[in-house]
Amino acid sequence: MPPRARCCLVLAVLLVPFVPASTAARASAQQQSGVNPYYEFLNARRLLGEGDAKGALAALERALAGDPESAEVRAEMASFFLRQDRLEDAEKAAREALTRDRDSIEAHRVLGLLYAAYADSAVRGPDLDKVPGYLKEAIEHLEKVVPTAAGATDLSAQYNLGRLYLRNGDAEKAVEALTRVVEQNPSWSQARLALAQAQSDANQSEAAIETLKPAAEEEPRLNATLGQFYERAGKYVEAADAYTKALAATPTSRDLKLRLASVLLSAPGRENAAKAVEILSSLVQQNPKDVRALYLRSQAHRRAGDLTAAENDGRAAMAADRTSVSGAYALAQVLAQQHRHGDVIALLEPIVAAPGRGAEIVTLLQYLSFAYQSMGDHQKAIDALVRAQTLTPDEATVDLYLIQAYLGAKKYAEAAALATEAQKKYPNQQRFTRLHARALFRTGAASRALALLEAAVKVNPDDSGAYLALADLYADAGRIDEGVKLLERAGERFPKDASVPFQQGSILEKADRFADAERAFKRALELEPDNADALNYLGYMLADRGQRLDDAVRFVTRALELDPDNPSYLDSLGWAQFKRGDLVPAEKNLTRAAAALPRNSTIQDHLGDLLARLGRPKDAATAWTRALEGDGDELNRASVEKKIRDIQRRR
Repeated sequence: MPPRARCCLVLAVLLVPFVPASTAARASAQQQSGVNPYYEFLNARRLLGEGDAKGALAALERALAGDPESAEVRAEMASFFLRQDRLEDAEKAAREALTRDRDSIEAHRVLGLLYAAYADSAVRGPDLDKVPGYLKEAIEHLEKVVPTAAGATDLSAQYNLGRLYLRNGDAEKAVEALTRVVEQNPSWSQARLALAQAQSDANQSEAAIETLKPAAEEEPRLNATLGQFYERAGKYVEAADAYTKALAATPTSRDLKLRLASVLLSAPGRENAAKAVEILSSLVQQNPKDVRALYLRSQAHRRAGDLTAAENDGRAAMAADRTSVSGAYALAQVLAQQHRHGDVIALLEPIVAAPGRGAEIVTLLQYLSFAYQSMGDHQKAIDALVRAQTLTPDEATVDLYLIQAYLGAKKYAEAAALATEAQKKYPNQQRFTRLHARALFRTGAASRALALLEAAVKVNPDDSGAYLALADLYADAGRIDEGVKLLERAGERFPKDASVPFQQGSILEKADRFADAERAFKRALELEPDNADALNYLGYMLADRGQRLDDAVRFVTRALELDPDNPSYLDSLGWAQFKRGDLVPAEKNLTRAAAALPRNSTIQDHLGDLLARLGRPKDAATAWTRALEGDGDELNRASVEKKIRDIQRRR
């Protein structure tokens, strides 16, 4: 016998017609008992309606004495016991009714509602493992009720069947059942809520929102759930409006304030980040050690452009809880945005090294890997991601970053092998095809690499990334014109995608077609005026050729306004200033860039040239030596070695 549980379901009374077992049996029973069972059956209904439960039960017992084999009377008694929360008696009476009439609608209805109540109760108690069995039996009984003529108007049975389907993971059936309920009773807010949840689970997010909106207008508390549906649909502005309405009804709710702040951070514009700061500040004021609020406020400050406040909140979150992954994550984001890669490493290494850490540190390991890559320590970058992959073996993003780390370390064969396995694991993710092609190209299998990407463009004609990857590989293979033509096609197909003319400019610049490259970068900036990479690339291209240096400084200065402290941009600005003869600011910017990216050979070479011009031959030689020991990318080694020999000779 299932455990006793309070029955909390909506119970509707069905007028079950009373049909005696047989005329002969009825006459015999009446002769023996002197009772008219049909009269007592109706009398029980009347007494129950008047609130006389004791009298109603006595009448039902007299009716049963008059007709002992009546399934209808036993089913009615089962319904009576259910109303009185006499659950064991209700189940017994319902099962006795079914032994006499296996199609007794009321008996099935009672057992369906009863086992639904058992499932509700078991979730909150020690019988959690019994829930699937309870759900199965409840659904089986109610499925016999709902299709009948009586069940067509029994909203209680229909509603409970729908919500049971939902709990059982059958969202499609739940939508069908609950839609019928809402159509019959549009003002039933609880039914609308259940239907919206079923629609959301069935990936019908728009329908879920439209279902719940009228109920939320009537019951403001439902705006909290409506906000969640908007959030899942990526409608963050609408979600913020719904959470704001919900918060007006319960202004002290910490959970709602956190939800509202979170969606404001996902909404566009710094003004929404500023609103989030205001909301979260009230929580921090109430509890200065509220790690969640501090973490979100750090994010809000960062998106509002106040990196100092963002860093302070990240450190406060960590001070409140030294084991806090969210605090470390917030702080790592701020430090990474400031390109303080050494600080990121110092912050995260002891946290990820702590024993007992699991999948919660995967994001920290990713940030740690990026920091090591920026510092030129590629093996440690790989090691961090290998550990992340061990913790989350089926996380595509980790596999992607790991392949990129192997490419950065110039371990092309390993990258190709990993990409091959990743393509098998994630056959629909074209990012791995592009990485595989890049790795193959670097191993010398250029034909195979190009064939892969040419096929990808044909299969995915609406994916701009496929065009960009193939054009880049064409350029590396010396097939500049093919790359440019491919990007012209991409520009026609994706006229608002700034990455297409940007890539075109990059390819043309590498081919020394500088005028064409400049036109391409300017097209990118027309589409996206705040494209910092395009501004920097254009400025550096002019500076490296010693042309229009004032324009070069202006372009790169604008890039740094968008991304302060970016060491690549600092190098570009310092190089333009050096070419213009502004050696003091050039030294400041090139020194900062070289410190941030110590293994970037190009930056170290630039710093060496500046120091030599300043008459500091020893320091210049040291910088050039670092250039030779660095990543070697785009470095003319013979030229740098000659500069070292010449300056040593002059010394």
